Amino acid sequence: MGKLNSRREQILRILEKKQLTTVAELSEQLEVTTETIRKDLLCLEHAGKIVRIHGGAALANDEGGFFPYSIRKNLNSRGKQKVAEKAVELIREKDSILLENSTTTAALCHALLERPELLKTLTVVTNSFYIAQCLKSGQLCMRLLFLGGWVSETEASTLGTITTDMMQLVRVNKAFLSGAALNRKLELTAFYERDMLFQQKALEHADETILLLDSTKYPASGVLAVALVKEFSCLVSDISFPKEQLESIRDSGVLLVKA
Repeated sequence: MGKLNSRREQILRILEKKQLTTVAELSEQLEVTTETIRKDLLCLEHAGKIVRIHGGAALANDEGGFFPYSIRKNLNSRGKQKVAEKAVELIREKDSILLENSTTTAALCHALLERPELLKTLTVVTNSFYIAQCLKSGQLCMRLLFLGGWVSETEASTLGTITTDMMQLVRVNKAFLSGAALNRKLELTAFYERDMLFQQKALEHADETILLLDSTKYPASGVLAVALVKEFSCLVSDISFPKEQLESIRDSGVLLVKA
């Protein structure tokens, strides 16, 4: 037990220095398997010392485990960039696209900035102040529709039922969504009701829905079911799925784009 406790104390010390870290990073640093790290994190979570989120962990705080955009954007940033670089290839001139508020769709926005000739033909719908700012309030695209609602300072976005209700008025060619967690049943899940409802509404109001997932989101599970992967048009990801799941995705007719 001494070695076990020592390793878990090491995890807490790492998290004291780094606000958020991944299972893979902890596995490499402590020279144990990712499965061992997941068991350690589960134990530490039950003890109330850490919060697991998006394939990683952070020290528990007084805010119910909520970690703002400014912290999450640094988690697996290279993986998100790779996903974004592939996702931008799915966008065509004169498309209308929804970019929900997330760190992965922000990476997609940056990829679009590298293609200004394409970007200036697009109509963009978003609830992200960060994305709106990147697009210079619509100056860099053909048109920009911002979804209103209650403002979250930590998320730099609007959120809630008002934002979701505005989606009733919107129809886009392509909705780019970034899930919180994907479980082994290939079911997209969310940690917050507002995210679940927004993504479900987006699925209803887009001709094509593209799910963007980096490897930290699998296998993982939130508490709220959003949709099965087969309900999406396309999955762009750097996840190394087992053979059985790969076949399931392809048999369902979902286009799988490997990042």
